[in-house]
Amino acid sequence: MAFKKGDLILKSEPFAYVVRDEYRGRTCDNCLTLANLSVHNLRNGDLRRCTRCLFSYYCNQECQ
Repeated sequence: MAFKKGDLILKSEPFAYVVRDEYRGRTCDNCLTLANLSVHNLRNGDLRRCTRCLFSYYCNQECQ
């Protein structure tokens, strides 16, 4: 089996990840979208903070 340049040969979800402190509040804790570079057209401050744990931030309800 030969692969061509650019072929997707493996795709998997990470076992675990951590958002660095300097990106917390600017990065969705689910999809890891950075708010000011977002495909969701979010700006800094547009992420929604989890009302239960008050630690995580999400870009929309689907990510929560």
